[in-house]
Amino acid sequence: MRGWWFFAVATLALTGCTSRESIEVPSAWRMVRGDAGDEPLDLSESQFTLVIENAMARGEAPCNCYSFPIEINGSEISFGLGEQSLIECLGEQADLERLYFTSLGQSTSYTVDGTTLTLKASGAVWVFEADS
Repeated sequence: MRGWWFFAVATLALTGCTSRESIEVPSAWRMVRGDAGDEPLDLSESQFTLVIENAMARGEAPCNCYSFPIEINGSEISFGLGEQSLIECLGEQADLERLYFTSLGQSTSYTVDGTTLTLKASGAVWVFEADS
């Protein structure tokens, strides 16, 4: 019986019956570009990571860790109310982090192209590369 169950699950996974709370593998991402409006953001001193699994998005921003529930429907994505650590963040790091967290709540769509994940929100676009 155990072998049958594994075969059924593997068959469903291979035929495209996937959860609406996951993005295609890989699930770990590192931000490589951010745009606010039409202006590119300077991320040279900042590191953002994103891991999406089990209906949750979590990661690290320049100063704080975060975790948000997500809902995915086709190419649409929405981030629910989540939590983040409360480490003080100053200057440009604080501005970038605030923009990132605010825009996650406004995210409307995503695309995955090979090893690139793009999140689009009202007023911001975040581009991630697969984290190996």
